[in-house]
Amino acid sequence: MEPVINQYIEFLENDGKKDTSGLAPILRSVSLFGKRANDSTLELGKNSKVPINSATRITIIKGYMCMLRCQYVEAENYFTQSLNDIPNEHHSQLSLLKCYNQMRGTGIFKKKELELMLHNVQKLELDGSLKQQILAKIYHDLHNIEGNFKSKKSGKKKNGILRLNQWNDYLKLSVETYIQAIIMAPVDDLFIPSLYDQILFLLIVNQINIRVIAFFYQIRYHFAIRADYEYLYIPGVLDDFDPTSVGGEIIYDIKQYLEKGIINGATVLKEDHADYVKYWMKEYRKEHKVTQAIKYYYDKVFMET
Repeated sequence: MEPVINQYIEFLENDGKKDTSGLAPILRSVSLFGKRANDSTLELGKNSKVPINSATRITIIKGYMCMLRCQYVEAENYFTQSLNDIPNEHHSQLSLLKCYNQMRGTGIFKKKELELMLHNVQKLELDGSLKQQILAKIYHDLHNIEGNFKSKKSGKKKNGILRLNQWNDYLKLSVETYIQAIIMAPVDDLFIPSLYDQILFLLIVNQINIRVIAFFYQIRYHFAIRADYEYLYIPGVLDDFDPTSVGGEIIYDIKQYLEKGIINGATVLKEDHADYVKYWMKEYRKEHKVTQAIKYYYDKVFMET
């Protein structure tokens, strides 16, 4: 794939040197840069778009290549550079890509920085799985920050209660937004398992009921297998969920529950814990048909053991 992209970049570089006599070239439209306009909607003698020059297109492609290599800092730099050189109609698309690479990079953000980023992403007109992934990651990081404050003793009781409420709110928002990102993605998307990994991590570290954890564990593998059959195997994408960072015993607890009905921990399913499963099912039903396997996973959560 990369040699083909490099050939295209070389073509763009050579194409940019040609004299177009002031005429804008007719470019093939792709989803990132907007849909092709219907000729009947155009006013006579006017073009609906300002063309993107070859140098800027090369910069954007290089950003994509860095993103695919997981070189998020470099990708962010390329997309930031491109934002200064493109028409306003394309700013939302590139802003999303810039934010995505910011959140996937190595930077550690303060609460105010995350809140500003949250505001900027929310006001973008575009919607879709990528936007929801970015929002979920921001909520996830805000939840972690509030968790650090929660672990410290607060001098004011009122402030401590406020922190606890924010911590719980960000947990709920993060899980629900990860679910939105999953639902908006194609059902065989190779990266869906990694989004479920984030949900599992949040549920495990927050000691959510094992029934809820087991549900998302099963759903995660249900879609991982589907993606694996739909596409050629890509190393590193469908790695098995590794819970060692949150306690290696959790897989044993999940299997004990699924195979033997044994629950290690709280046996009573709290309503706020069950809400995560109910929310997933509600959103999934809007877009997809519920299979017998998924129905079984769902019903098992609410069965008495």
